[in-house]
Amino acid sequence: MLLKFLKRPLPLVLTAITAISVAIWFQTFLKPNSQLIQFNVSSTPLHKLLNSFAGVNGYIQAFLAFAIIYITAVLLIQVSSKHILTKSRSYLPALFFVVFSSAFRPLQQFDPAIVSALLLVFALDRVFASYDKFEPVNNLYQAAFLVALASLFYSPSAFYILLIFISAAIFRPFNLRHWLSIVLGFLTPWFFMFFYEYYSSTNFSFVYYLQILFSVEKGAHGLGVPFYVFAGTLGLIVLVAIVHLLGSLANQKISIRKFHSIFLWFLAISISLVLLLPWGSIEIVYLAAIPVSFLLSNMFVNLKSRFWGELFLVTILLISIVMQFI
Repeated sequence: MLLKFLKRPLPLVLTAITAISVAIWFQTFLKPNSQLIQFNVSSTPLHKLLNSFAGVNGYIQAFLAFAIIYITAVLLIQVSSKHILTKSRSYLPALFFVVFSSAFRPLQQFDPAIVSALLLVFALDRVFASYDKFEPVNNLYQAAFLVALASLFYSPSAFYILLIFISAAIFRPFNLRHWLSIVLGFLTPWFFMFFYEYYSSTNFSFVYYLQILFSVEKGAHGLGVPFYVFAGTLGLIVLVAIVHLLGSLANQKISIRKFHSIFLWFLAISISLVLLLPWGSIEIVYLAAIPVSFLLSNMFVNLKSRFWGELFLVTILLISIVMQFI
């Protein structure tokens, strides 16, 4: 019954998802900064600017972080509806994004990766909009521009430019103009940042920002057993969703196949960033939650077994609630 209710695109469902989101963050609203994680990646240019507005007040930062995550969750609904990413309209992507990006309480903090996640959703929207365009140069340029802008908040986001190239290759045969538009779109924000730093700062730091991508040492965060149980349980359900997707792709529209292939690549890049690069850390969860939200939504919308659907959904919600009291 719960799954049947949450699958419906009704205002009451969005209200319920909003209530669940607030409930997950409730303790942080009352007592922010109690379990902060010191992430590996140093401040990037726009992160410093953002911090100047947020200040040091923990309550302001907590509400700002929640607001960005909630806006991103709602935006996922719009992207899903606009590009018909599932066979029926659903608000489930918003629910799963909030759960995966912030059900672990130490993730309920203001971090540049949250802003990057929002910008990457806009980039995905531009990528999907290029699918049925005869000349997608402008869309690809905008997508690459948004990825570069995300990297100015959270430098590892720069590696998601690979996703734009992969998407262009999935949608159509190699076209030099399309690939050049991606390169130019990615370089544009950094070009302006280069000259801003050069003319306004005595401490020219452009090269330093580039070095951040590779030079930050990996650190231990002491996440504890509860986190690994939480991550393992949700990871297993995500794996089931991926297997379900791969088994049903043959029966999907061509556009759906290609869009969900991009989500699989998105997730693969996110996992690779954690495993292969020295600064890989838990804050990648904010970004990985984007493809995970769509992969899970696709499974729950198309799953024929009511029993397994209810079991998986209740498990996700229960473990998210339990994590707020550990």
